[in-house]
Amino acid sequence: MVATGSDITISIGGTAYSTSINAYSENGGENIYSMVRCFGNNYEQVLTGKSNYEVSFNFLVNTSTLKTLYESVTPVQIIITLGSDQVINYYNMLPFDLKYEPEVDGIAMGTLSYSCPAYDKTNTRYNRVLS
Repeated sequence: MVATGSDITISIGGTAYSTSINAYSENGGENIYSMVRCFGNNYEQVLTGKSNYEVSFNFLVNTSTLKTLYESVTPVQIIITLGSDQVINYYNMLPFDLKYEPEVDGIAMGTLSYSCPAYDKTNTRYNRVLS
């Protein structure tokens, strides 16, 4: 199934920004391995963790909204809903990068990126949950 723009809803910190975002990308969560020396001078590949999750949004909003989102110091939950079939929840997301073009008629275009570790502080669940 392919989700069109009207099928995608994006909520950042409980506020819907679906109409302000024209594109998003996500990456991270890949397994990280390292080589460990074992008995008999053999080496084995061992899973040591996962890379951080990163989500980037292209916004078309006023500059004050981008500034408010970027200067947030409390972790937020990002919910991306693709139609009625899939919901992606990102927990403990903090902004780490903001790139924007100059404002024209009160509207600015900017790319805001969020990041979080793969696991929560208690290592009991992933910070990215599919449902």
